[in-house]
Amino acid sequence: MRQKLKLLSRSFSFKIMFSYWLIGLVPILLISVIIFRYITVFIQIRSIEALQETHNRVDEVISSNITAVTTALDSAQNYNLSGRLDVLLSTMTEPDSMNRLSVVMNILLQSSMSIENVIAINNEGDWMHASRYKKYRSGYYDFENAGIIDRSQVTDTQATVLPRHHSQDYFSNASVYVISTVKNFTDSDGNYAGSIIIDINLSYFQDMLPSNEDSGYFAMVDDENYCIFSNDIWNVDKYISMDNIVSYPVTFDFTNNLPGDSSFFIESDINGTWKTLTYIDKDALSMEINVMRDTFLLVTVLITIALLLLSLVYTYQLTAPVNRIIAQMKKIQKGNLDISLKEEKVTEFSQIVSGINEMIEKLKIHIDQTYHAHIKQKEAELNVLKMQINPHVLHNMLEIINMTAIEQDDYKVSSMVVSLGSQFQYMLSNDSDFVPLRKEIEIVSHYFLFVQMRYNDKIRLNIKVEESLKELLVTKFILQPLVENAVKHGYDNSAFPPQNMNININIMLFGENDLIIDVMDNGKGMDKEKLAVLRKHINDAHGNEKMNSIGLRNVCERLRFFYGARFSAEINSFPGLGTKVHLKIPLREANKYADNQD
Repeated sequence: MRQKLKLLSRSFSFKIMFSYWLIGLVPILLISVIIFRYITVFIQIRSIEALQETHNRVDEVISSNITAVTTALDSAQNYNLSGRLDVLLSTMTEPDSMNRLSVVMNILLQSSMSIENVIAINNEGDWMHASRYKKYRSGYYDFENAGIIDRSQVTDTQATVLPRHHSQDYFSNASVYVISTVKNFTDSDGNYAGSIIIDINLSYFQDMLPSNEDSGYFAMVDDENYCIFSNDIWNVDKYISMDNIVSYPVTFDFTNNLPGDSSFFIESDINGTWKTLTYIDKDALSMEINVMRDTFLLVTVLITIALLLLSLVYTYQLTAPVNRIIAQMKKIQKGNLDISLKEEKVTEFSQIVSGINEMIEKLKIHIDQTYHAHIKQKEAELNVLKMQINPHVLHNMLEIINMTAIEQDDYKVSSMVVSLGSQFQYMLSNDSDFVPLRKEIEIVSHYFLFVQMRYNDKIRLNIKVEESLKELLVTKFILQPLVENAVKHGYDNSAFPPQNMNININIMLFGENDLIIDVMDNGKGMDKEKLAVLRKHINDAHGNEKMNSIGLRNVCERLRFFYGARFSAEINSFPGLGTKVHLKIPLREANKYADNQD
């Protein structure tokens, strides 16, 4: 176990992976611990400051709008340049007064975006109104009997803001809550002449408030803490209790003085009449922070996992080429030089692969040269053996047997002796390794004479070749081994009754420089497994020498020796249908070798 761990720690993959973890993951984990430690306090302060800023902004908007409305209402007398408003209110039903009063009301309506309605009413109960959205033209109640706004509350001529009420109480189809600013007007004798009422739409301020009340809510209350409006609807029209809860002014510095209380208020006044409150629940605020912290933790975990996966992928990308090169090197060590390493994307590995491929090519050239020298040596030894046999003596002996057979009227034996003599003479001739194609056809015909006699004409040989091709030079002794293989492995001796078998030799020219030789039989054929072994046997330089198709392999080796990569051999077979051997021979190479031998 210790040895395995030692080998693992020394591996290239482990060192890269460890570097990734040390450089990437460890700093992330340390940073995460530091952030988890300080993030709660930091986010709490920032959240409180954000609520404080929102409170201050809304408070300023409410205060400025109410101030603008009351100021505009107090200055309403100035808008009537040609007379007093009490006179216009008293003569409201007259067309001229109505037009002039309408101008004043529209000026007031445009003094603030928060104004919903402007209403004018006189001591006779007559009234006019101007609306921003023109919603309330019809269906209104008798304003004097509505009882919603008690004008007797207004005891002087200064504008007064009255509590919240629903505008539908005196306008049908109204759907908003308003607060009303009222100003009474008196005539020159001090008698009540009428009032102008301005409705301020509370939803105008409501839209400015944050929609999330989980960590705190905003509210506007009167001097008795009665809630006029809030973003938390459950507080509206109720008294907000501030007992035992600390209240801080809106200007309080929370950055350096974070309250220790679990909850508190931020408070500010509106024109000395009402005040605004923001309730902050630190526990609820912490819940949001915890969610953010957990989210950050989840992101950290995901980043960690992503870095782990990235380190695995990157390590694989770096080590995979090394492993591929090592696997190919092991094949080379076993003697397989027919492989070529694929080019790698990484420059350094690509250079290594290029060097190995170049080494393999040089090694193959060296082996080929050694192999060729070995063949030449074997040919020399064969020539010595041939010289030990006196062809003349052998010819005389076969001639004696031939004459004896003729004297005995045994012409079958005579023809066999003549064919055998021709084959011996052909094999032992040392003139050249290349002969005209007609000589190969002649020799295979002599050989087939023996086959016909052996199998009682159950096997037939058909040779199809154009006359113009018979003078082409081919390597000596290539047709007879192929026909011999077809007879030996194709004919089924066990068939009953004995069956006939045809062997067809088709020779043709492919293009201008290639000769095609097809040797086909309709014998018993072979299965896929045996065919695969045979293909490897004829194409592999280290094939199985114990196979029965040595003649076929020797033919392919000799042709490959003379013609190189331009020569090709294919073999196909199907059980019960037969076997086909397909040879492609470059004629130009044959002529070149023949010329060299001459």
